[in-house]
Amino acid sequence: MVDRPRLQNSIIYGGIAAFGLAVLVPDPTGTTFVFLFPILTLVGTIVLYWTGWFVTE
Repeated sequence: MVDRPRLQNSIIYGGIAAFGLAVLVPDPTGTTFVFLFPILTLVGTIVLYWTGWFVTE
């Protein structure tokens, strides 16, 4: 079963980390951001959920 608080926090902090990393890429058109943000959000969410960081009860 999925641990809801753990999943919610993983999505939130994974998205924040993805936004920070996607913004750092120098691209004047913004195309890289559009492609990187969803991919990095998914990867960040999976990593944070799997490792258990940022878990609150």
